[in-house]
Amino acid sequence: MSGMMLLISLALISLGWFWGDVGRGILASEKAQTMADVSVLSSFRMRGEALRLISERWWDYGASFGEPGTTPRVFLPSVEWERVERKAGDLKRALPGYEGRITSVIKVVHDANGAQGTTLNTIDPSASRLGVVAEPLVIEDENGNQKTIQGGWFRRLWSTPHPSGNSQHVVRGSLSVRQGVNWIFQQAALGELVWDVDENDLAIKNHGNGGFPLSWKEAVLGKSLQPHRYPYYRAKLKKDSHEI
Repeated sequence: MSGMMLLISLALISLGWFWGDVGRGILASEKAQTMADVSVLSSFRMRGEALRLISERWWDYGASFGEPGTTPRVFLPSVEWERVERKAGDLKRALPGYEGRITSVIKVVHDANGAQGTTLNTIDPSASRLGVVAEPLVIEDENGNQKTIQGGWFRRLWSTPHPSGNSQHVVRGSLSVRQGVNWIFQQAALGELVWDVDENDLAIKNHGNGGFPLSWKEAVLGKSLQPHRYPYYRAKLKKDSHEI
């Protein structure tokens, strides 16, 4: 009888250890999923914030531009040339820094939330790219003098009003349950950046351009240069976020 009781006790202890390991595995897996979700959302949110800041900085000097031409050309009083050219150049040079912040936030998320032995990989790096490029612009003063400045306007590289582009972040790791035994786990999150406006609004439907123009024609509204119309974006997880 005592032998049987001993076997039962050992079995119960082993079963307790097993369910303890299962609980630790579930906790590690859920933490990995949270990390993947936060990572993909943070990168898209950083991208959306960068796009908004670029548009705000452009308006700081772009508001001085006069009537635009049919090609990238605008009227600008000569007294404004130096200030506008300096600010436009500064903004163009700032683009790599804005893009670098998007990449950096992914590392910050992992360092702040990652457990030992986990890795965070970006399967699709679209969330880490701004998706806009600086374009030259011809300015013309009251005497007909012309000059080309860099960073006069910024063109988007995405084709639809929505930045689109899915990005998948995957967290992989292992959990040591006992000597020589490791459980491998993997969780993924799929996110996207969308143009955060009411598409039923007639003003947006008729005049919106995704916040950034795809072409010079989209940058012009009436007789003024208005390239950044509704430059607001929202990050979201896709429904199939956890599928790989």
